[in-house]
Amino acid sequence: MKKICLLLVTILGLTPLAGQVSVFQLGTAPTIDGTIGAGEWSNASVALSIDQFQLGSDPGASDISGTVRLAWDATNLYALFEITDDIRGQDSADGTSPGPPLNIDSFDDDSVELNFGNTWPGTGDLNDAANFQYRMNPGTNSELEIFRTGTDTGVVWSSSGATSYLVEFQVPWSTLGVIGASPTIGDSFAFNAAINDDDDGGTRETQSFWMATDDQAWFEADQWGEITLAAAIPEPSSVAFLMGLSGIAAWLIVKRRKDKVT
Repeated sequence: MKKICLLLVTILGLTPLAGQVSVFQLGTAPTIDGTIGAGEWSNASVALSIDQFQLGSDPGASDISGTVRLAWDATNLYALFEITDDIRGQDSADGTSPGPPLNIDSFDDDSVELNFGNTWPGTGDLNDAANFQYRMNPGTNSELEIFRTGTDTGVVWSSSGATSYLVEFQVPWSTLGVIGASPTIGDSFAFNAAINDDDDGGTRETQSFWMATDDQAWFEADQWGEITLAAAIPEPSSVAFLMGLSGIAAWLIVKRRKDKVT
């Protein structure tokens, strides 16, 4: 029992708190083509559920639900949205409004959003140069919108799916600007993700967030979660080896204590 408790303490010590996510470094970059290639995202972060409804009520997972996973390398930050949707709404984003950035009202269509801030905890809102949002309309017009600040230099994204859909996203660190052009393990910054859902045409029916305390979480950086850049996930053989060492260490500690008692 003592050995089990020691192992559980070790595991819990490595588990992130709510609102925090470890983003793992990739050895091979995913191909941003709207499809999930074999093993491309297997070493990405855990799938973050975007399920905090602040506009409209939760209509059920089959109506709208989704996750986002994140990864990084020396050049880019990557994101993968996987969205379950029963009806695609694509009537608001006409792709003809003036820019830049292009204003296509994609928040009133089915779309996904990524928010970034260059500090942790996040401060201010999207009017500040330190914070910005990418919104992607994976519909007929397939547009990328930038809210308030930021740039689309070097940004690549692609989507697929008729009703339910996925979006792959790549943004260079040099464009993102949150931690400079040279990321380092342990760097952290504010982050949030959102889904807009439009079933009936016109305006969206629901908006949900990964992190939220109220309906202004799309705008206010102090409500966002935290990304922390982590090293690559060890190979399974390495994990087994480390777990074995942990087990041996726990056994030796317990045995030594027993020997002292006797």
